[in-house]
Amino acid sequence: MRRHFGGAPYFPMRTALVLFLSLFLLGGCGGSSGGGGNPSPSADFSLSVPANASTEQGSLTTVTIGMTAINGFNSQVSVTISGMPIGVTATPSQFNLSPGGQQSVVIAASLTAAVATSALSVTGTSGTLQHSNQIGFKVSVLQGPPPALARIRYVQTDTQWDSSFFNFFPQILILYHVNTHRFFLSDTSLNQVVVIDAKTEKRIGQIPVPGAFVGDISPDQSTIYIGTQVGDLYEIDPVAMAVKARIPAVQIGPRGFPTYEVRALADGRLALLGGEGGIPAVDGFSAVGIWDRATNALLIAGSAGVQSGCALQDHIVEFSLTADRSRILLGSGVSLALAGGHFAPMTPRLETNLWSKQILRGLESARFLCRRTEKKF
Repeated sequence: MRRHFGGAPYFPMRTALVLFLSLFLLGGCGGSSGGGGNPSPSADFSLSVPANASTEQGSLTTVTIGMTAINGFNSQVSVTISGMPIGVTATPSQFNLSPGGQQSVVIAASLTAAVATSALSVTGTSGTLQHSNQIGFKVSVLQGPPPALARIRYVQTDTQWDSSFFNFFPQILILYHVNTHRFFLSDTSLNQVVVIDAKTEKRIGQIPVPGAFVGDISPDQSTIYIGTQVGDLYEIDPVAMAVKARIPAVQIGPRGFPTYEVRALADGRLALLGGEGGIPAVDGFSAVGIWDRATNALLIAGSAGVQSGCALQDHIVEFSLTADRSRILLGSGVSLALAGGHFAPMTPRLETNLWSKQILRGLESARFLCRRTEKKF
C-alpha cells in the first residue's frame, strides 16, 4: 500500500522492516563487544622507601617504609632489610606491614663503621608476590671529637624519689638500647618509662606504664620488656617509643603470675620474678617463673617438688642472667641475717623439675639450683 504525504511516496511496512533490522544488527554488535573484554588486573602491592639516607659514624637516622595495596590487595607483607655493611644495623630488620601501613626503622652506624655509601635492600614478600627497593645509605666521617667514654651530666626527668626504694636491693631501672642509642628509665612513682637520647643527652619521650619497675631488652633488640609493681607485663617498641602490648598478670600462664621483674632468655622465653614480700629488703621475692610467650606455658620453679630445706624459693633479692642468657642467677637476702651468701644458677627447662643442693664452706653456705639429672654443678 502506498500513501502520499506532501506529494512524496511513503511505504510504512518496508520502513518498519528496515528499522527492525538496523536495531537487531546494532544490538548484536554491542553484545559481541561486551563479551570479549580484557581480564581484570590482579591484586598486588608496592613498597615506598626513601631513595637515600645518611648519618655520621657513631650516630643514627630514622627512615619510614610503607606498603600500598594495588587492585584490592588485602594481605600482609613480610618486609626484610638486608645488605647492611659491618658496623651498620637496622632496627627492626624484619617486620610485617598491612595495606596502608608504615614502619619506622632506625639505621645506626657504629664509631668504627666504614665511611662509604652502600645499597640497603628492602624486600617485601606475600605469597608468590615479591618486590624489592633500595636505599642508598651513606656513612660520613664523624664531625668533632668522639663521644667521651665517661662523663657526668644531669638530665631532669621529674622522677619522684620515694624512701621506700631503700627497702629494695639495687635494681636495674635503666636500660640502654644499643641500636637507637637511647636510655629507657623506669619511673615507678610517675607511672612511666622516660626515654633519653644518649647523643643529645635530652629527654625525648615518656611512655605510660603504671608502676614501671625492672625490665630487660630482647636479644634481637626489637622489644623492651617491663615488669611493674602492679604485676602486669609490658612490651615496648624501642624505635616508636610506644607500648606494643600489655599482658595483665592474670593472663600470664594458665593461672596468672604477677610479674615484678623480667629477664629475656636466649631462646625467646622470659624469666619472671613474682611473689613480692611485705618488706622487700627482708622478705624479697618468692616465685621464679619461666614463661613461653607463644604458648602461654609457665613453669614456676620448685612447683613440681624440691628437696626440703635446699630450694631457694624465698627471700630472693637478686635476679639476673648469665652472659649468654641461658641460665638464671638468684641471690637470697637471708644470708645477711645468717651466715654467707646464697647464690643459685638455674637452668630453665620446662621438661625437668628443679632441685638444689647445699655446699657448706666454713660458716658460709651457698645453694645451687640445678637439674635433677645433674650430679654436680
